[in-house]
This record gives sequence, C-alpha cells and structure tokens, in this order.
Amino acid sequence: MSIIRMFYTEDDQPFRMCCFLSFNGIATVVGALLAFGLGHANNAAISSWKLIFLVIGLLNFCFSIIFLIFCPDLPAKAKFLTDQEKTILIQKISKNGKGIKDKKFKPYQAWEAAKDVTVYILALSGLCCGIINGGISNFLSSIIKSLGFTGIEATAYQLPTGAIEFVMVFCSGLAAIFVKNTRCILYFLLCLPGFVAIIVLHLVDLSNKSAVVGTFFFYTIGGPVILNWVSINSIGGDTKRTVASGSWFALYATGNIIGSVIMGISTAPRYTKGMIGFMTCYSAMILMNFAYALILIRRNKQRNKEQGGYNDEIAKQAVLDGFRGLTDFENRSYRYPL
Repeated sequence: MSIIRMFYTEDDQPFRMCCFLSFNGIATVVGALLAFGLGHANNAAISSWKLIFLVIGLLNFCFSIIFLIFCPDLPAKAKFLTDQEKTILIQKISKNGKGIKDKKFKPYQAWEAAKDVTVYILALSGLCCGIINGGISNFLSSIIKSLGFTGIEATAYQLPTGAIEFVMVFCSGLAAIFVKNTRCILYFLLCLPGFVAIIVLHLVDLSNKSAVVGTFFFYTIGGPVILNWVSINSIGGDTKRTVASGSWFALYATGNIIGSVIMGISTAPRYTKGMIGFMTCYSAMILMNFAYALILIRRNKQRNKEQGGYNDEIAKQAVLDGFRGLTDFENRSYRYPL
C-alpha cells in the first residue's frame, strides 16, 4: 500500500512518465554496450551488424510479451493489487479531474477534439519530435563517424547519450512533482540541450573530434516527447483524449519517417539538410509550447472569473464531473495544469 501512495499521488504523472523514459535511457546504455560487444564478434556465422539487430530485436520481443502479460491497462485489472489498494489507486487518480477510462466512443467528443487548438499544437509538436527522433536514432552513428571515428568507436560514444537522457529526464520528473505547473517550463528547458548541440554540430569543423560531446545531448528529445504525452493525458473525456493521442502518434510516426529521409546518405558528412530540419523543428516546438502555455493560462483565468476563483469545493466538483466522463471543455471546474 505504501508503494501505491508513493507512485500515485495527486499530480505525479509527469514524474511517472519521466521515470519510464529514464529507464529508456538505461536501455540505451545497455543497448550501446551490447552493440559494442557484438560488434567485435569476428567468428559469427552472420555479419556483426546483423547479429546486433537480431539480439536486440529478440530482447525487445521478449520484453514486449512480458509487458503485455503483466502490465494492466486499468487499475481494476491489476492482479498484483488487493481490492483495497485498487480503491486507493482509483481515489488517487480521480484527483486529476478526468475520471477513469471509458471505452464507449462518443462522436461529439471527437468533434470537440477537432475544434480544440491545443490538440493541433500537441500533434504538430509530435511531428517535430518524430522528425528529430527519426533522424537522430537512425543516423547518430553516422554523425559520430563523420567526426573521424570508426564504427566501433561511434557505437561506444553512444553510451553517454543514454546516461545523460536518464539523468536529465529523471530530474525533470522530480521537478514536475515537487514544483507544480512547471510542465511547459520543463518542456522548454529540455528542448535547449538538443537544440544547442545540433547548432554546434552544424557549425563545427568536422576535424574537431571534441565536438562528439554535442551528440551526447541528442537523446534529450525524449523529454519533450514524454511531456507531450503528459499534456495529452490532461485532456478530459476519454474519446477526446483518444483522438488527440491517435493524432499525436500518427504525426510522430510520420515525423520519424521524414527525419530519416531528410538526413540521407547523400548529404553526408555534414548532413546539412537534416541539421537545418532539426533546428527548424526545435524552434517550432519552443514557439508552440509558448502558445500552448498562453492558451491554458487564458482558459484557467476565464474559469476563475466565472466561478469567482478556485477552492476545495470547485476541485471536488472537478473530480465528480471527471467521473461523469465530461471533457475538459464541459468540466468547467477543471483547471489545466501548466
């Protein structure tokens, strides 16, 4: 029960999601170590690069099965919790004002999502994140090799990227739980390391091997990705939230394809087209984050004006309306987290 209280407090979703991505940082480190070791396999029946893909792919496949079996999609389906713990968990989650998952599709909520400008902002942010992620994840080794390193050395130099991702994203999760309404600020701050690193790599002389330090910060793009998820989960109404989430993932996947295309082997070793594309995406993400924050501040001010402020009674009403399945537009007692 103490674990439930620890990990499911009223407003700790950013922390839990950042914890999730921080473990992805650990996986990046482990993956780089595996790739480095397998890259030295000279007597294997297949090429070392094929061996790397097969081993890491098999590990992912096995983990996906474990995840599918043991990770529930709803508190009520969590077999490792007692009935009392499930009740506590639902009470904790209910404080976010969005209720519990409702699988019934509601067309009017889908239409509301189509009219909500923040849904478009988040989806376009997903597109930008996808472009950066797709280009970097597929061409990081090539970028490092363009600085004069061998293939094996390029693999080894990817180790710090996962470590830095783990530390920065985990710390931002802590900041989100201890300092409320800092999500947009954290989003901006997490954009900066990768943005600056790309600018440096774009301008630096390729003979300067010390520039490899800039690549260590490329994977901090995971931070904005996670905070996008958190923002989507702040949308009230399960159908509306599902439409917003689907739109985000569709554009994120599209962005990953675009990111790989704009890099292109033909633009090596500077990858000018890709670097300019990444800088453009980061600039757009920062501007959209600023617009998103202003919109939410304006909405909260309007609701405070309607209801004469915000107090415990209004907060309780937000919880009740959340359980009724109301959207964030309908639930006037709901206040948007920033």
